Amino acid sequence: MKKIADKTAEYLITIAGVAVIAAMFAMLALIVREAAPLFFPASQTPAGVAALPAGVAPDDVAAMRVDADLHGRVRAAGIVLRDGTAGFAVHGGAAADDFALSRLPGAPDRAKAVSVANFADGTFSILWDNGSLALYAMTANFDTATYAFTLRAETAVDTGAGYGFPLFAMLRGDAERRLAVAVYPGGRTLEKRTTPAKGLRAGGKSVDSERIVLVGRGGSVTAAALNDAGALYLGTDGGAILSVDLSRDGDIPVDVTPVFRDRRAVTALSFLNGGYALAVGDANGGVSVWFPRRENGVFHLRQSVAWEGEGEGGAVREFAASGRDRGVIALAEDGGLRWFYSTTGKELLAFPAGESPVRSLALNARSDTMATLSADGQIAFRALDSSYPEAGWAGFFRRLLYEGYETIAYVWQSTGSDASEPKLSLVPLIWGSVKAAVYALMFATPIALAAAMYLSQFANPLWRARLKPAVEMVAAVPSVVIGFIAALWLAPLLERHMQFFARNFPYDQRNSLVIAIAMGFAVIPTVFSLAEDAISAVPPSLSAASLALGASKWQTVVRVVLPTASPGIFTAVMLGFGRAVGETMIVLMAAGNTPIISLSPFNGMRTLSANIAVEMPEAPVGGTLYRTLFLCALILFVLTLAINTAAEVFRHRLRNRYGKV
Repeated sequence: MKKIADKTAEYLITIAGVAVIAAMFAMLALIVREAAPLFFPASQTPAGVAALPAGVAPDDVAAMRVDADLHGRVRAAGIVLRDGTAGFAVHGGAAADDFALSRLPGAPDRAKAVSVANFADGTFSILWDNGSLALYAMTANFDTATYAFTLRAETAVDTGAGYGFPLFAMLRGDAERRLAVAVYPGGRTLEKRTTPAKGLRAGGKSVDSERIVLVGRGGSVTAAALNDAGALYLGTDGGAILSVDLSRDGDIPVDVTPVFRDRRAVTALSFLNGGYALAVGDANGGVSVWFPRRENGVFHLRQSVAWEGEGEGGAVREFAASGRDRGVIALAEDGGLRWFYSTTGKELLAFPAGESPVRSLALNARSDTMATLSADGQIAFRALDSSYPEAGWAGFFRRLLYEGYETIAYVWQSTGSDASEPKLSLVPLIWGSVKAAVYALMFATPIALAAAMYLSQFANPLWRARLKPAVEMVAAVPSVVIGFIAALWLAPLLERHMQFFARNFPYDQRNSLVIAIAMGFAVIPTVFSLAEDAISAVPPSLSAASLALGASKWQTVVRVVLPTASPGIFTAVMLGFGRAVGETMIVLMAAGNTPIISLSPFNGMRTLSANIAVEMPEAPVGGTLYRTLFLCALILFVLTLAINTAAEVFRHRLRNRYGKV
């Protein structure tokens, strides 16, 4: 019976131990599985082909749009021909007539499309040869298999002898509020604006206005881009970009930024998602991204990233900007395609020119489907997977130049509008975790070691028996209670008693000093208990021998007891460091949650653990933020593992030096 009981206990203990180890590895595997896709490369998959209608050549296509259902099973391409007819081809799903052509809504009779301006939000404007200018969007309902081009707004521009026919014309807005811009030979630019009338007596009417801006500097205009806010950029054949702020009243200054020292021509312009950063294509096939800056009253464009062209593919002729992120696809003269992401400077994919070069391309709003029109009249669908372009080593660990920033920086700013640029640097979070732990140990270690030395070597055994359990009971205080007291009582108290620093230094009420005291209070029991056990475990014979040789009690403690107990003391401090690194509630409530890099004790911080707690409600499953939080957990896991491993290695060295305790 005894043997059965022993075997049963042995099996149960073995199973429990293996289960704990297996659970740990399973948790690690789960974290790695969720975080790993952040570092996967972008990919593309061919998703079908459609042919232009009989008798229609690629040069007859003025505009092309593409969309796909949420599952990527059905894709639709819409084309607008220069004669004003339009049609759709559907690949997959319900049957539909491929490119059954019909008249485009609002297309003038017998008019021809002259130029098209594409925008990142999926809309596009068409300039007809009679001066009409119309804004369209493609609408696709995959549930009902209905597809159409809808007219958003329309106006007209002057094509008389005074200016000649426009080189470029663009229309933004809607029927009630719209902005039209036409660029003429010689640099004259016409602005036509329609805005709702103000006041109770407006009666729903709109106010029309127009003005001429002279921009004839920097060379002949070769490319143009316009956003909803009225920012107009014109590229020239002299390697300059003309910047015109049409949102200003009165006389408008034209700012000239030379972007290429060798004066190579600007051949394509496009705003990226958000309408702030500008993609610039040049005659050598290079692509660069610029954003506006105004310093000391002087406006200029600043380059954030650039990808050199090889020159063999010819100039960049067209851009397709993503409507979801800061991605953009560039089409070269030879039909080659390159896919870029501006924030991290990645070149996601390259599509070499084939036997039948690409003449036009379209990208849907979610940036997961692309359609290309080749010289042989074939429209090829491609399923795109950008694979978290804002992430990766550069996004997480490298200083980047973000839109509107003066210098490269480590920045964490995960949330904002759909058009905001994600900033996912983990460096401020790692810095905050280490800073909080170091400050906590700077407060806790002297107190804990002093208490351990006193109770072990100087205190009455009766007091030791009572005080040690009392100190260890502090570890039972919930960290949320400590954080609550630190945030609402300790932080204001320190601010009142540190007015000199608050007046003369940048001072956050919830700062590193508050964390040092609050988290140090939580760490003290861990360091104290282990250190006291290590000191008490020193053989009494060593202390007795030191005292017999004439050393004082203090000299014996400092020169004999502490060196002998140093492996255990070091382990205690390192375990306290690991406890501080993983703390969540105290730093969440009392650290201010400001993800900055600063050594100042008067600034707050955000730690990896607090970041997980703060951002978790905002993280959609499978999204970049969701997987980034798993990466934060993985870094915490690796950090604590590295700390414990280093502590164990160092402890063995100390034990070899001072003898086995």
